[in-house]
Amino acid sequence: MAPSDPFALPWTPPDREATPEDWRRAEAGLARRLAEAAEALGRLAVQIEHAPEGARDRLILDDVAGLLRQEGVWIGPERLALHRAGALPHGADAPLRARADWAVRRLTGGPDPLRDPATFLGRRPGIGPDRLSALPPGPAFTERAALWQAGVAALDGLHPLSRAGAAHALWRGLGLSPPGARLEGAVAAARTLDLPLVPLGALPRPTRETADTPAEALADWLGALRDGAQGASLTLGRLRDWQARAAEATADLSGRTPPRLIAALAASPALTAGLAAKHCGVSEASCQRAFARLQARGLVREITGQSRFRFWTAAL
Repeated sequence: MAPSDPFALPWTPPDREATPEDWRRAEAGLARRLAEAAEALGRLAVQIEHAPEGARDRLILDDVAGLLRQEGVWIGPERLALHRAGALPHGADAPLRARADWAVRRLTGGPDPLRDPATFLGRRPGIGPDRLSALPPGPAFTERAALWQAGVAALDGLHPLSRAGAAHALWRGLGLSPPGARLEGAVAAARTLDLPLVPLGALPRPTRETADTPAEALADWLGALRDGAQGASLTLGRLRDWQARAAEATADLSGRTPPRLIAALAASPALTAGLAAKHCGVSEASCQRAFARLQARGLVREITGQSRFRFWTAAL
């Protein structure tokens, strides 16, 4: 018996392909949800503009970790931050960490998926798929990627948020990623928007046995953007409150290390003493002493429970 196609669609295809008019009708029926998502994203964009340096990157790590959880992969933002900083050894989860690193880099820049999906994904001859990756290079990918580009281009009349939602649904519908993979399609859709942050961690896992209708897909997408933006705004507020509390609690401490360490902890979900030393421009020993002082004042938590190779995070 021939092996089954690992990229076969796990849902029942619709009777016909959705047309641009189907998407326009779906958008018209979701006007209130679209307005809520746009308002929440607008508020978030203003907050990010006035947020401390590094806050946006921290939120992106949260979202990438959230997307991976939807695939059943549990790698927290703290571990992703340490991996990106080179503070973790090569391990069994290294390929997944590398994939998450790809997502962070693409959410902050790099090739445009609408212009060149292959370069966006990093598809190269000889590089095959894994359980949670995109289609390998070849005719199947080229054909489906071209259909995705054409499908998104046909939706120029939609609101940008709706168009991004359609791009996300089309990616899944065309099977550009294997069943269960969420990261690539969500990142590609986010990159169609000109926003400082497109919160993706609230996207629901697909549970329907049939392909989503435009109305279902768009409702899920807009609701996730609204909820994600509201959650990110709350995180920024907690970071701002923590920084104010930390500054007040350490006002009696002399030297440049405490304020620099507070700023570094606000910008990253986790730090080692070595990473903190690089951020603060002081010795590792100075940072270890500073971490101990901050922990004694209830401002940081040590998250490994070890006596060596310790990781620290802000106690928000």
